[in-house]
Amino acid sequence: MTAQERKRICENHLKRWMKLRDEVNMAEDDAANIAFSQGSGEPVQSSSISDKTYRGAMILDRVENKRAWVECIEKAMAWLEAERPDLQRLLYGHYGMKYTRGYKRKHARSFADSYCKVYGISMREYHNRRMEGLEEVAYQAIEAGLLRNC
Repeated sequence: MTAQERKRICENHLKRWMKLRDEVNMAEDDAANIAFSQGSGEPVQSSSISDKTYRGAMILDRVENKRAWVECIEKAMAWLEAERPDLQRLLYGHYGMKYTRGYKRKHARSFADSYCKVYGISMREYHNRRMEGLEEVAYQAIEAGLLRNC
């Protein structure tokens, strides 16, 4: 997998950040509700497994990869906040990660224009900084085992 492919994969996950996080949170809530719900108390006579904890675990298992990406992106953003807050702000703004609307190309373009004006940089430099931020996210994804470094 090339560096460009890794960046593209990370970019796609950043674009879907809000949806990923919401799906993981909803699955965790559903699993907790199933595991801690009060059943009817009647014995279940079935040959299949009907354990509430098992069903909750199956729900969590379905979103395991998404959860790993959410944790990876959160870790990358925390590192960027400590080490390179300008890149963190750029990624959050460009990909609409703080807003429920998520990524919209039109908003990303207007954010890029305003970012360039505020920091007094060219659009090429903006793109270079965005690629640096994606490299950091890709590095965290490699460390988490989500991407391969070949």
